[in-house]
Amino acid sequence: MFTIMNKTLTLTYRQIVILNGVLAGLTLDSEKSSARRRFNRIIDPHIDDYNAEVEQIKRKYSEKNKDGQTIAETSGAIVYTAENRKKCNADIQALEEAKVKIDVLESNLPDLSKISDMLKGRVKELEEKSKDGYESIVYDTVCEINGIVESLNIS
Repeated sequence: MFTIMNKTLTLTYRQIVILNGVLAGLTLDSEKSSARRRFNRIIDPHIDDYNAEVEQIKRKYSEKNKDGQTIAETSGAIVYTAENRKKCNADIQALEEAKVKIDVLESNLPDLSKISDMLKGRVKELEEKSKDGYESIVYDTVCEINGIVESLNIS
């Protein structure tokens, strides 16, 4: 009889989105690329949930025409009142900070280890590019990645 043990990984939606973006931007050998692909299968449903929630929030606060449809500029940007834009941004920020629990099979733990190593390598690259000091966006990205790496060390 086999016992399948699940581990729980807890990340915020913000971390999931950043993690997805950082991993997508890496050029990897086939083994690491396979680990990334398997890991993406775990986080993709959460990215889809996040994107759907963001769209609902945007629709909730957008200006509507007489038919109740969202008004957009010719550029495609949604139109908001100043007050509704603030409310929309606050709701999206709250969503980004929401914690997401992700069940990970024990068989996926080696992939998490590889993902963690890839992220540590990316931090090292960013640090080397910023030897004279961090630009704020690089510093923020490094901090976010380090937070994700800590979260990947699940017990």
